[in-house]
Amino acid sequence: NQSVQAVAIRTESGRIIEAHDKSNDIARPLSAVINLLLFLMATWVCFRNRTNDSAHHSLLKICVVILLMLMISPVSWIHNFVLVVLPAAVALGAWRSGAGRPSSAIFGWALLGYLAGSLLAWIDWFNYFGSTLWGTFFLWAAFIRAALKNGESTRQSSEAGSAEAPKLAASAIL
Repeated sequence: NQSVQAVAIRTESGRIIEAHDKSNDIARPLSAVINLLLFLMATWVCFRNRTNDSAHHSLLKICVVILLMLMISPVSWIHNFVLVVLPAAVALGAWRSGAGRPSSAIFGWALLGYLAGSLLAWIDWFNYFGSTLWGTFFLWAAFIRAALKNGESTRQSSEAGSAEAPKLAASAIL
């Protein structure tokens, strides 16, 4: 189980315990606070710039929600992470199309973090401490950053009223 709650419970208790075990007094409230913060951040990013209905921005928001869903679910088994295919494909496309641009490099690093976390999950010690969860978090953070950047460039271009607005909005994912 690679959810925030499961990793917090395992880390706090030092052992694998059942979900109904109430011996984890710190882990459940802590994971609830972390989940709430992740949810609020994603909600703020998704509703921050509602005037931007571009396909790029909508795709970024969908990827944010998919990755959030995997992190805050009480139970996220490894086979549920097949949902990462869409965000990983979008990140790979953004990284490849923006070769050499610093803003696209974050997607390359996030993909590397996710792949490392997923591969390290085959080793029990890394799996125990949520290597797949950490990799998912890196990818989620890259999409949060891209969505914020996309919203800023759209807002700046609309304030400037320039003819470059569509070009800036489309390139903001990079």
